[in-house]
Amino acid sequence: MQIQPRLFEEDAKGIFGKLEARCRHCVERAETIWNNACSAEPRLRKAARPRGRNSLFNEIVADVAREEFAGDAEVDICECYGTLRLHLGEEYDLGFKKVDHRGRHSNYPTKRQRDYDKQMQLFGDPLPDAIRLHIGIEWNRAGTEVIDVSLVYPYRGTKLWGYSLRPDDGQGVAAIQLPKPQTPPAPAKFRSKKVKEDKLGKKPAQ
Repeated sequence: MQIQPRLFEEDAKGIFGKLEARCRHCVERAETIWNNACSAEPRLRKAARPRGRNSLFNEIVADVAREEFAGDAEVDICECYGTLRLHLGEEYDLGFKKVDHRGRHSNYPTKRQRDYDKQMQLFGDPLPDAIRLHIGIEWNRAGTEVIDVSLVYPYRGTKLWGYSLRPDDGQGVAAIQLPKPQTPPAPAKFRSKKVKEDKLGKKPAQ
């Protein structure tokens, strides 16, 4: 089955403009803070297992991002479900996330996470119909260095496309532009125990 993206890579590069360098800068600042902490206490790097390191590092990134985007008229900071997200208008939802070299994350596949990765509607979410993107953070195999920061368009736990975010070159870039999504999101699916029992020819429990 061919998947039709709601956002294409070439369009994304023109949409997010200066946001790319600022998101990369958040991760780079967080890595500096992490490395300084590990230098002050060498056992910290040795003791931190991947899950613990990622959790702590994400909190540092979130703290830096709060400072970076505080008062920004183009970006709303949203904190829900235990994560920090960047909202651009009503159309785009971006979140910092550890990914591997293929752009895949390792979140436990809850129903909400699966719907999130399928670009489906998320009922109860601040932006239920938004196009969702990862600001992917890729570590080296030893977990000692961030080797890439990328923008990833996820689908079913993997990516349809992604590209490395540009560092700030000091020249400045165009302001963020927000066109409407090209296609509507897929509607969320409801599961009914009664419907399932009817299809199987079972009588509902009394």
